[in-house]
Amino acid sequence: MGKGEGEVAGCKAAARLGVEGVFVEECFDSSYCRNLERIGYLRKGRLEPLEAAYQASRGMLCMGGTSGWAAAVEVIAGLGLSLDTALVYFDLRRKGRKPLVGVRRGTLVYEHGGRVYEVLVLSEGYPLKIGSLVEWSRGASMDNHSPIVAIVDRTGLITYYEARAVRSIQ
Repeated sequence: MGKGEGEVAGCKAAARLGVEGVFVEECFDSSYCRNLERIGYLRKGRLEPLEAAYQASRGMLCMGGTSGWAAAVEVIAGLGLSLDTALVYFDLRRKGRKPLVGVRRGTLVYEHGGRVYEVLVLSEGYPLKIGSLVEWSRGASMDNHSPIVAIVDRTGLITYYEARAVRSIQ
């Protein structure tokens, strides 16, 4: 396979950042792009933003001739994505999970072992009322999702907690 015009060594696709997201302009490895489509991250040339940042960070996706962390940061900043959410997303992807943005604000959803998990991403020190956490946990449970809280500390370290709401015994 020869290098396409503008292709950076190691990149499997070239994309551009637009107002409405990340768009794949050229695919240098068709099996790579087909896999992204099969998983559901690439639809009609548009790549899910967090997946675009993840693929760029791995050097698989080139953004305007750059790849790696510089390209990933360009996607995160350019689309106004949460850095903490991106870090949790990257961590889940490295662990072999295939997360999607959840329907509730600040959440990611993925399936593993026949269960669906909903991850609420929080920053260390972020003030959160316990009632809000219980409400989110109940909502996730009502959707048959296993609720998980991911707390990202100031150094980027992620700690995961199971977050089940229980009824009080009277």
